[in-house]
Amino acid sequence: MHIRLARPAGPAKRALWRAAEGDPAWPLEDASWTAWRRFVSEGQAMALLDEGRLWLIRARQDVRWETAGFALVHRIPDDLRPGEPEAWEMGTYLLPAWRGTFANPAVKWLAARWVFRHTGAAALLFTVAAGHAQARRALDKLGWPLDTPPPDGGPYARYLRWRSWSERREMVLYVLRRERAHALPKPVIGAGQTLPK
Repeated sequence: MHIRLARPAGPAKRALWRAAEGDPAWPLEDASWTAWRRFVSEGQAMALLDEGRLWLIRARQDVRWETAGFALVHRIPDDLRPGEPEAWEMGTYLLPAWRGTFANPAVKWLAARWVFRHTGAAALLFTVAAGHAQARRALDKLGWPLDTPPPDGGPYARYLRWRSWSERREMVLYVLRRERAHALPKPVIGAGQTLPK
């Protein structure tokens, strides 16, 4: 299997939206083409402002590259982390056909590596719905040195409250600190794995 992160453009952008049709795990509340295009445009604007990145996940098992999902990283606004150093958040979405493969750890590893190489982030946050057992297991399976702040969010309490409010459900927080990120194991994604060095 081969994994790479690519800018969302052209036919791959539409292919992802079409392939996700009807998936209850689709992360956008509005599943319309217009909402997806707006989401992509906002991701591209974040990149221009150096506030985030949106990538399509491209995967290949045999000969053909396919769009497998998307990954988003973005800077957490200063007012939502008062007194705390710069922090970013990561979220990923995989199409059903790519869940249960080794794509998720590879994508998270590539995106985390990008954040810590290209930003001043002291921490990378993951927020997950408290009741989303599958997503929580996926983070646990990474084997990363993730901190789990107290239920109130600890130093990221304001951000966690905002995320819970915006998602209209209880969210939990996982934190990867920069000083522990150097020890992230490069994921094993099967025979013929390719991840950038």
